[in-house]
Amino acid sequence: MRRTEIARLEAERARLAEHLQNLKTQCQDLAGAHERLDLAERRVRRLRERVSRLSVLAARHGELAQARESLAGIVRQIESLPQRDDCETAEEKAERAAIAAARQAIAGEREGAAQRQRGKRVAKSPCSAELR
Repeated sequence: MRRTEIARLEAERARLAEHLQNLKTQCQDLAGAHERLDLAERRVRRLRERVSRLSVLAARHGELAQARESLAGIVRQIESLPQRDDCETAEEKAERAAIAAARQAIAGEREGAAQRQRGKRVAKSPCSAELR
């Protein structure tokens, strides 16, 4: 009877050791579950944002198609206009001259500012004292 009881207890011990090992494995699996959940939630958030962007683009598809059609119509209208070779009006010539004058004034201002800036750099340079 003693041997049977010892055998039964050893079998019980082996069964409990296996059960303990299974519990440890489950515990390890659960320890990593939080990280996997965070990763899955980040993926879901990114996918929702992407779906949102795509739905906006899909909604604008009709607008874009309509804009393309309007643009094509305008291009056809422009192409159907008679060609004018060097037939500028006086207003267009005056505007072109004003634009050219403004460009020259801006270029002159930039050049003057660049020269003043270069002069300031030379004056501030430690080597400039030696040159004087």
